[in-house]
Amino acid sequence: MLEPNDPCVRELTIEIPWETVANERRRLVSEVAKNALVPGFRRGKAPQSVLNRHYEPEILDSLRHNFAAEYVIKGLHQRDLAVAGSPVITDLRFAEGKPLEVDTVFEVFPAFELGEYRNLKVAVPKLPDPDEAVQEQLERMRREYASFHNLDPRPIEDGDFTLVSISGTVGEGEHEMKDREVTIHIGAEETLEAYSEALIGKSPGDQAEIVVNYEDDHVNTQLAGKTLRCTARVIALQERELPELDDEFAKDVDNDIETFDELRDKVREIILNSAKEFIERHARDQLTRQLAEAHPMELPQQYMQGVMASALEKEPRAAELGENEMVELRGHLELGVRADLVLQRIAAVESMEITQEEVNSFVQQHAEENKMTVAAANYDLASRGLISAWRSNRLRSKALQFVLDEAERTETEEQTPPNGE
Repeated sequence: MLEPNDPCVRELTIEIPWETVANERRRLVSEVAKNALVPGFRRGKAPQSVLNRHYEPEILDSLRHNFAAEYVIKGLHQRDLAVAGSPVITDLRFAEGKPLEVDTVFEVFPAFELGEYRNLKVAVPKLPDPDEAVQEQLERMRREYASFHNLDPRPIEDGDFTLVSISGTVGEGEHEMKDREVTIHIGAEETLEAYSEALIGKSPGDQAEIVVNYEDDHVNTQLAGKTLRCTARVIALQERELPELDDEFAKDVDNDIETFDELRDKVREIILNSAKEFIERHARDQLTRQLAEAHPMELPQQYMQGVMASALEKEPRAAELGENEMVELRGHLELGVRADLVLQRIAAVESMEITQEEVNSFVQQHAEENKMTVAAANYDLASRGLISAWRSNRLRSKALQFVLDEAERTETEEQTPPNGE
């Protein structure tokens, strides 16, 4: 419920001219008049004044929930108010021949003074050494395309490769893993310690009971933050054979490539493009946070509750989040909303606009992706309010790019990951 003493809450009474209300009432009554059953009159023959009295509760209900609500939204827009969320009608006063008075309460985004947004300082990681990064990536590709053959049975030692079949359950029976065959490099950096410790000394045919606690940020969302209890059955010891870095290897990796030199050049291009994208993303994230932190403001609470609810719907671990994690998520979302408000203001101050050509391109893309005509795509997007939302997002993106272009960059000692992650 919106609290009137909240600094982001406003109350307003909007008057709708009687002539406008009367026209709407006539329209509503005409919809029911044909089949109206009013005591003392034949079906559809009751006079307008009688219908007005007989259906007054239904008419008022429709005026409140449809007509008045729409009129309130128009009235708020005409007043150029930065409304957050949907207004709530708290009272409606209807009297024959007089304007319809509608009391509404709504949240607004706070007014704030725009601070400095030009020449902000941003620290970015340096590009990776191209030759070193390319060689590392090629070696990873060699390992991915490696072949394995079985060795004579013996106890597993540190550094061995072993083929195992894993069966088990994740968490409290949330997910079952059954007879999954994987090759494990014992003692390697990428191998979880629990596997190496349990398998060293085992021989083909042996089994090991393993309990693995996965980190919250594990790449596999089914395992992230969960415990895996499994049985690993050793199938065979294996020897890995790495392919040569030659033209045949290049063809195996990419059918469109003929030589190893082409592959190396393509890998270099991918690494550098990925690193540059990482740097730009890193810079944007820094500047977004700077803008938000430089503009503290009290945000509309009900609006933020909606933002929070929407974020939790998309969070697979929402039910497991503790109090501290919820507070952290709320703070992150508030920073994002503040940054959006600041970027909107920058776009307005810098007179940024979205051209019709840009809108047409957006609609055209939607039409192609959904196999629709342009006209149908335009109607679909407009009726769902998506063109307006896209315009706002596009303006914020332009404003952030402007801030980024104006920023003063410094390079840190941190090096951009070769894969851009």
